[in-house]
Amino acid sequence: MKNHQPGRPGAATLCASLLLFAGCATTSEPIAAIASAQTAINAASTDGAAEVSSAELTEARGKLERAKRLAADDRLAAHRLAEEAQADAELARARAMQQRSQRALDEVNTGLQQLRDELRRSSMQPPRSQPSGSPGTPGSTGSTPTPR
Repeated sequence: MKNHQPGRPGAATLCASLLLFAGCATTSEPIAAIASAQTAINAASTDGAAEVSSAELTEARGKLERAKRLAADDRLAAHRLAEEAQADAELARARAMQQRSQRALDEVNTGLQQLRDELRRSSMQPPRSQPSGSPGTPGSTGSTPTPR
């Protein structure tokens, strides 16, 4: 006995409609994805990724160029390539920022170590005594008033 009511779509029709809708959503214009990828590549370049993560940045640029070439003919492939280019650029930027942070941390640690060494050296030295004859010490000829 079939439970299909006239006028109501069946499960198969509903699934097919959802798949069609999902397919249309992923084949959107790749222009926005290409623009986002270009922005990410520019940001990575500005942050010094070319020196630190040149392989990822080169890969991102290559994928972006392929996405631009495919944009008119294969929108889905262009969109995916642009998203991959953006991810590669963001990875390159993150590595550049991480290396810069590591260098700053190393500099701070070096400065702290120098301060510790200086503190250790100064605590090992005997305290400096004031030379005789300086103001405020017994037997001095300084400007301390003499009793009358």
